[in-house]
Amino acid sequence: MPRRRSRRNDGAADLIEVLPVLRPEREVALLIRARGDGRPLFETRAASEGNSAPGPRALAAMYDAALMDFPRLGLNPRRVVVTLPE
Repeated sequence: MPRRRSRRNDGAADLIEVLPVLRPEREVALLIRARGDGRPLFETRAASEGNSAPGPRALAAMYDAALMDFPRLGLNPRRVVVTLPE
């Protein structure tokens, strides 16, 4: 863990541990294959960063974002911002 010195108001030095900031990340992926020969027809993924727990609404929004261009291929990667209802 990195450490750094700091000065207190009274002039004494303290050692402070610098902790890394953790940011939760989630990802969903979907691969659709041809039934006959198994070749890939469509592949997509979506990632989410946030401080909230991944619930059913968040996962549904991630799949909606991943599949927004289906069956065409859209611009990738791109950023999609989705606000979940309360």
